Amino acid sequence: MADYPKNPNYDVPPGDFAAALRGEKSFAIGQLLQRAWDITLRSLPMLLIAGVVVILISMVVGSLVEALLPTSDVVVDDSGEVNWASISWTNIVLSNLINQAILAPFVAMLVLIGLRNGADLKTNFGQLKQVFASTPQLVLIVIVTTAIMVVAAATLVFLGSFVSMVLGFTLMALVLIYFQIAFTLAVPLVLDRGLSAWRAIIASLLVINKQMWRVLGLYLVMWIIMFISALPLGLGLLFTIPMLYNLNGVLYHTLIGCAAAEGQAEVVVNDHQ
Repeated sequence: MADYPKNPNYDVPPGDFAAALRGEKSFAIGQLLQRAWDITLRSLPMLLIAGVVVILISMVVGSLVEALLPTSDVVVDDSGEVNWASISWTNIVLSNLINQAILAPFVAMLVLIGLRNGADLKTNFGQLKQVFASTPQLVLIVIVTTAIMVVAAATLVFLGSFVSMVLGFTLMALVLIYFQIAFTLAVPLVLDRGLSAWRAIIASLLVINKQMWRVLGLYLVMWIIMFISALPLGLGLLFTIPMLYNLNGVLYHTLIGCAAAEGQAEVVVNDHQ
């Protein structure tokens, strides 16, 4: 992507990768949400079309994976409680990993549209096809981040289970939320700056950790908006799901922006390893 043009219609400061890594970049939650909503109102068709394609592919892939690795057969004992020992956790992890790996380049198309929308750049389907060139790095991101989350979650469930299963699964949920947010910028960094999967993951962790509470607050508000929008027959999700991808793009643009010079991203990330 080329350097982002300045947009006089909003005053979110331009991104700066080095400053973001140092924790010097900040933002107003309400301002970013408003910006994402404004973008959504004028760029809805492209995200909706791409979203429908991703959903259809996801349904086909999900059906095939479920046939190979069944995960839906949960055994309930006579007391009406789930028999946790009967659940095939291996199948759950593998099926989730396979699903995400296959869908990685297609979901990345939605991410790219959000990135370009956040920069007020138009997107065509020819540009979206270029995402497939990054498929190996996108799949590697899925594998690495899934492995990190599984190991961390399993460790916390194991440790927490010595007190109670409720505590164990609560800790698991919290750590999954943390990593889901911490890895938010990994895919955009691959698509926009051409970083390798490893460098993108590290850079995302470094940048998000500097603003974790603010980013958590941003997505918490966004999740509440999505929950409310789902109440009237789910029709509001036609706007709020595209808004989520636009919000990702706006956040990336605000914190990081485009590289000012060739190789800048590589140098900055190397300095923090």
